[in-house]
Amino acid sequence: MPLPARDAATFQFGDDGIYQACEGNNTNALHREIPTLLEFYQDLNKIIKVSSDGPNKSFAFSRLQYLKANFHMYALVNSYQETLDCKSVPHRDFYNVRKVDTHIHHSACMNQKHLLRFIKQKLKKYPDDVVLSRDGIHLTLSEVFASLNLTAYDLSIDTLDMHAS
Repeated sequence: MPLPARDAATFQFGDDGIYQACEGNNTNALHREIPTLLEFYQDLNKIIKVSSDGPNKSFAFSRLQYLKANFHMYALVNSYQETLDCKSVPHRDFYNVRKVDTHIHHSACMNQKHLLRFIKQKLKKYPDDVVLSRDGIHLTLSEVFASLNLTAYDLSIDTLDMHAS
């Protein structure tokens, strides 16, 4: 079911010097769904009181411990089956893996050979793409290489002079 149409909200400085959202062109009627700064701070204080309450903190800690134990039990019982499921996927690549290692090092993303191949491919297929703006002048990829007195043939791993650090 589509949502009902609304007037666009406009913004103006309130009496307290803070921007307020207003309904349509009527700058006197504040938008009812957007709280004032005072209401925001009152709600924030309520949330802080609830989250810093001793019994609430104890319950939340116990609940997290329970969920953590459940996860460890699941991992203990099902880790072998999940490993088999991951290995049984015929075309494993980035888009259909079931587990992703988020511990990534920047230096591991592309080695010298991959970077060299990528640059040569872009220079061959897209030489007229603008890649640099220097002093208000836009330079294409071929113009950048011409200014460096390099061609795709001259480009090698040694001329890249790439280091891991």
